Amino acid sequence: GSPAGLHIVDQFMFEMCKIPHINRRLDMLLAIRELPKCMRDLQPLIHKKIDMCQQLLSSGRFVAVLEYILAIGNYLNESAGKKKAKGFHLSSLAKLPELRGKDRTFTLLHALVEQIL
Repeated sequence: GSPAGLHIVDQFMFEMCKIPHINRRLDMLLAIRELPKCMRDLQPLIHKKIDMCQQLLSSGRFVAVLEYILAIGNYLNESAGKKKAKGFHLSSLAKLPELRGKDRTFTLLHALVEQIL
């Protein structure tokens, strides 16, 4: 039958279904509507992370540890025939306990702690 014979709500839904990509568009409108609240909720966490990063950067000891790790990495790379690095990704720090010595119980993390202490 004709859409004109439908209830007004059903006519509205019928017309809405004709809009291309209606799901994506409605999701986008919802995201735009909720974005300010999400930003307000995240702002304290973002500021806390920024403060933590600034504290780390201003810590001479932390910077010295990072420089030491870079020096160790460059030493290992040099013996492997690779070029010296100017820096490294912080995600590389997770590999420190994975790099083991000849006896397989001593890791690069152990060596780093021994040097620091």
